[in-house]
Order: sequence, then structure tokens, then C-alpha cells
Amino acid sequence: NTMRNCFDRGIQVLANDGNGALNLSVTSNDIQEMSTDPSGGREAINVVAGATSTNVFGLIDSHAVCLTITSASGETVGGPQKNGDIRVRQRFRTSIVLPGYVPPGGNHFDTASVITFIQGNNPGAIATATASDDPGVTTDGFFGGAACAQPS
Repeated sequence: NTMRNCFDRGIQVLANDGNGALNLSVTSNDIQEMSTDPSGGREAINVVAGATSTNVFGLIDSHAVCLTITSASGETVGGPQKNGDIRVRQRFRTSIVLPGYVPPGGNHFDTASVITFIQGNNPGAIATATASDDPGVTTDGFFGGAACAQPS
């Protein structure tokens, strides 16, 4: 896909309100020349796992997300109001599996290593990652793993 002049974000993904599974492969997308409007032109790709501690079901969001993001050099470029070209947020009790990623020392909240991994798979892109640890829960954070399941 080639996306140009996106007002806000090129690709926006939000996994919220529940405890579902999301397998997401975002590969070979050419997202550039975002809007320069002062109220638009943010990240080329924005992925948020979890939105609230009390969702519409009265529960804490606890989705299992598998995320593959790859692009060639210079294909993924955010706009002037960006928080990085690629932004990934792990929140509440959600987990994000990044195929091929190895959390250093088993630390599932090491966002610096997540950023390095994402940037390595997307040359020239600036990545940001945030994580929130839910104390007492061992299934939240960033994990390595096998390739994301594909539709059948």
C-alpha cells in the first residue's frame, strides 16, 4: 500500500474493550508525506493495546496482540506532530508479541530494546514504545514469539 497526505495517521490500530486476540502484520507499506496541518500529521503507524482499566464489560483490558511491522528504508515516515514514525503502546494487562524479538534478561517492559527491534525492522523510521506493568500479572508486556497467525 502507498499512503500519502494522511491527515492524522496512516495506520491506526486500537485493541480495547475486552480480552481478545489481534494478529496484525503491517508489511511493505509506503506511508509518507503526512499532512502538515497543525492539528494533524502524526505517526505513520500507531498501535495501542489496551485503552482503559474499566472497559465496557467492567474489566481491565487484557488483549493478546501479535504484531509484525516491517518496511524498507524510508517507507515509514510520520508527520510534523508525530510521536515517532511508529508508535506502539502496551497498556494495562495486554501483551504484545513481536515475532523474532528477545526481551533482554526476560524484561518484558524494556521499551528501549523494543524500540531498537522495531527500528531494525523498519530502517530509517523512528520508533517509540511505552509499556505499563500491572503488578502481580505476569502476562503483560512485550514478548518474543513465532510468526503471527495469518487469516485462513
